[in-house]
Amino acid sequence: MTNPILEKFYQEIVGQGDFELSPKPLARKFRDDDQRVLETGEEMPQMVELFLSR
Repeated sequence: MTNPILEKFYQEIVGQGDFELSPKPLARKFRDDDQRVLETGEEMPQMVELFLSR
């Protein structure tokens, strides 16, 4: 059985990116951090990412 609340939440966020889901400065930081990891191959284990709710 599927939880209807989680299903609705899932449908709202699928296909959205950083800039649709987060404030612009936070989205930019997420993107920059992701790009750094992709370019260097180095993990960022000390990084703590916070996720804001509406």
